[in-house]
Amino acid sequence: MSALRPSNLPKLAVCPCYESNPVAGSAAERGTLLDTAFRAELLKLDERLLLANKLTADEIAAVSWSVSMVRAMSGRERVLAREDDCRVKILNLTGTADAIVPGKLSHFDLKTGARRNYREQMAAYALGLMGAHFASSWTAHLLFCDQREIETHTFTYEEAHAIVDQVVKAYNDTKKKPNPCEYCSWCAKADTCPARLAMVDQALA
Repeated sequence: MSALRPSNLPKLAVCPCYESNPVAGSAAERGTLLDTAFRAELLKLDERLLLANKLTADEIAAVSWSVSMVRAMSGRERVLAREDDCRVKILNLTGTADAIVPGKLSHFDLKTGARRNYREQMAAYALGLMGAHFASSWTAHLLFCDQREIETHTFTYEEAHAIVDQVVKAYNDTKKKPNPCEYCSWCAKADTCPARLAMVDQALA
């Protein structure tokens, strides 16, 4: 699987050589579980009760908070939450938003764990959704459910395109070099990265 996909753009913006580890860690598995529960609650699926049995009390509260924020902020507008309805095509990339509110020209993305930067990923989704809905601007709402906090980004088409294009060009640059960063422990190249090995050699010296 190519490293060049929306969810990796924030990491590639810091290190153009980043590559996701194919083995999902416990944090990633937890994020997937809460995301599934979030969709199930929004769609009022029967499976939401079964999913709730796999969550802690705090995780159930986090999902409930996220769902209530989506409903409050979307008002009476229709909320799309099925994965097939939330797939986004951006240039040659594809991704999936967690919930889309076409009437508000906005989407929501659930995030678990520590707060991090997701601006480039949100710009990519916004770019694809503006194209799909013939909009000149788009708003992305990040739901940091563990912190019960919302972060909002609004992009024009030109702004979103510039953000995504910059990361894609850096990734495709044949002269790109790795840059040690906070995402190193998540990278599949962590044990063979020349930049990290050079830092170890320097420390030993």
